[in-house]
Amino acid sequence: MPRSSERPAPPVGALLRRHPHAGEPLSCVPVTEGLLNRGYRLATTRGRYFLKQHLDAPTADRATITRQHRATQRLHALGLPVAPPLPDSRGRTVAVIDGRCYALHPWIEGRHRDGAQLGTGGSRRLGALLGRVHTTLDRVMEPPPAHERHDSARPEDTFADIAELIRLARAHRPYDGFDVLAEHRLRERRRLLAQHAHRRPPAPATAGWVHGDFHPLNLLYR
Repeated sequence: MPRSSERPAPPVGALLRRHPHAGEPLSCVPVTEGLLNRGYRLATTRGRYFLKQHLDAPTADRATITRQHRATQRLHALGLPVAPPLPDSRGRTVAVIDGRCYALHPWIEGRHRDGAQLGTGGSRRLGALLGRVHTTLDRVMEPPPAHERHDSARPEDTFADIAELIRLARAHRPYDGFDVLAEHRLRERRRLLAQHAHRRPPAPATAGWVHGDFHPLNLLYR
């Protein structure tokens, strides 16, 4: 992810013209946390917002984002602690400007916490929240199409991947400490895979939706 100083400025003016209820822009500051997409803290004459620029190729098309937005709106309506997107003056939640997709969300105050910062009670509450998300998604979403259903990885494919990564590490020049460590860790994984491959779960009889990206940067505590 590029440093914030290297980011191109988002098209705030064009976006806010689609959201006249949001007011006039005062400032737009990059949010430093983030892995796949870009976020900005947008202040206007009427409040603060989170401006998201969708960049992750598999999920950055309008149809996919709109489907995710509908799910978020339905979860919110059922009491889940989510931040649904704000519709523009025409009811759309995805703005495509210069070929890029943007969405405006309310700004939520809070902080990120990693696993080491959670006690037993906090971990249980977090697990219960994830369970609520998944059981509620089962209520609000249609079953996923067949092409989006995936079995777990096949051990033979993983063995082949490990062999190729070991070959690349050995061939790397200069061959250094990182390559030695990479080979060591790959051999560890290969032994573990051989030991536990028989535990691979069977193909699922049914399919459903899951959060898919449940990690500390997608959670805010307040």
